[in-house]
Amino acid sequence: MLFSNRLANLMPGVDLAVCDVGRPDGSAIEAYRCVPSGKPPGRGPVMVLLHGSGASSVFPRIDEAFAVPFLFSAIRRVLDTWNVLLVEKRGVRLGDAAGGGFEGCSQDYIEHATRQDRTDDVSRVIDEIAASDFYDGSALLVIGSSEGAAIAAAAAADTAKVTNVGLFGLGAGHGLFDSMMALRGEWERGDLPAEEFVQQYDWLVGTFREIREDPDSTTKAFYGHTYRRWASYWLRPGLEDLLAIEVPIFLGIATLDNPVATDWLVAGFVRAGKTNLTYRNYMGCDHGYFKQDDGSAACRHDEVLSDVLAWVGQAGLK
Repeated sequence: MLFSNRLANLMPGVDLAVCDVGRPDGSAIEAYRCVPSGKPPGRGPVMVLLHGSGASSVFPRIDEAFAVPFLFSAIRRVLDTWNVLLVEKRGVRLGDAAGGGFEGCSQDYIEHATRQDRTDDVSRVIDEIAASDFYDGSALLVIGSSEGAAIAAAAAADTAKVTNVGLFGLGAGHGLFDSMMALRGEWERGDLPAEEFVQQYDWLVGTFREIREDPDSTTKAFYGHTYRRWASYWLRPGLEDLLAIEVPIFLGIATLDNPVATDWLVAGFVRAGKTNLTYRNYMGCDHGYFKQDDGSAACRHDEVLSDVLAWVGQAGLK
């Protein structure tokens, strides 16, 4: 796995080494390896981070500065022992900062923003990593957040190279069920009148019926994503991928992030008699794993990363 160039100053103490991994059609997947500034990369375990939905880059450039994805700030303290890689989405380039919808995104992104396409890309990168000279054959940990969690599960089910999977902000139904649960939560909190709840519930049902009837449309959209993208996730529930995984899984449950849907996943493992799932509730945390307390938000990413790495050690890996 060859890295073509090194980008400095993205974040203090971290450089990026950029690598292209080929697809069968001749295009390339772009991956970034995080390297301590001024230090040569070494052999070791590997951590692959997969970020959430949308056409923004792993590192979007906003107001002349780069933003960073989930857990990235916390990983700086483990770069001396872990090789950390991030995988860009197809049709997205370093620094791209998309708006709230798919309009204005590249056609390459729109056509390939599906569960299967993204999973195929990540699986190819993992296969390259497993054969690389910087992987020492110990842990190959894939951590996904939000949509990236669904992809982490699908990739782990797809390739035997993954040794551990960490999932954060994972939706159970990634579509209608999650949307229903979120809507019901608004009503239960008193944020939505009963009449509006009924109207929106009916609208959700009608919309997902349309998605089911037109699953390949790249012109119709729901909440900023094409019907094609929604159908690719919704019509294969994530629990199917999770139950196909035999390696250890860590599920971080943010209790302010639609937990009822995530509880359904835990119940599915119990029902199936599977024992390779470790779950942890992060009380008072939102989708981004910030703890909400009286109007203030405290980032819990250091805690989350410490929990995952301690769990990897308990799983018999160093």
